[in-house]
Amino acid sequence: MDAFYNNKNGKHGKMSRCKDCDKLYYQDNRERQLENAKEYRENNKEKIAKYSKAYRENNKEAISEYKLKYNVENKKYLQDYHSSYRQINKKKCS
Repeated sequence: MDAFYNNKNGKHGKMSRCKDCDKLYYQDNRERQLENAKEYRENNKEKIAKYSKAYRENNKEAISEYKLKYNVENKKYLQDYHSSYRQINKKKCS
């Protein structure tokens, strides 16, 4: 049963397609799925914005902890990134 993703709505708590079949399906239908996702975002901007705002408000502490952890773990990368950005965009940064 490890070959199937979990799905709490499924009859046995698993997806009907195995993981390998699901990956193949996604590869074969990638463009269509991306187009559907784009269309959904365009048609539901307000709903998504409302959900995102509520999520941020309800999870401020967790988001803050995640950002702090990320900044600590990626300190060198962030320093290099910001330094190179300032060099490339001198007019914007002055």
